Amino acid sequence: MKKILAVASVLCFLFVSVGSSVGSGTIDAKDADGGILVGDRTFLSGTVVNPVEENGTISAQALQVFYYNPGIFVDQVGVVKGLTTISFTKSNFIMVWTPGPFELIGYVLGFCKDFEIEEE
Repeated sequence: MKKILAVASVLCFLFVSVGSSVGSGTIDAKDADGGILVGDRTFLSGTVVNPVEENGTISAQALQVFYYNPGIFVDQVGVVKGLTTISFTKSNFIMVWTPGPFELIGYVLGFCKDFEIEEE
């Protein structure tokens, strides 16, 4: 299990490092609450602060999270930084884990549904 977490941590670091050089993509769609909708199926990789799950939806503050919404061409790709609030619906293909006794810092890796970047 520790080997899997170590490999996942290295993958998160690599995706975030690559994502830092990519920059933010353009995002057009907004939901009724004013948050920015990225996509129905989005790949996430990175570090979050204080992840909270409520009714299958996870919300957290993004310390640095790389996102990629696959399409025929590169649809939307970018990095969310600086404790921006994000939320997404949990699926079978995403892993969110919080090592340590306080579960304050967490890691996210995989494909999720309904990824949203909340505007402050």
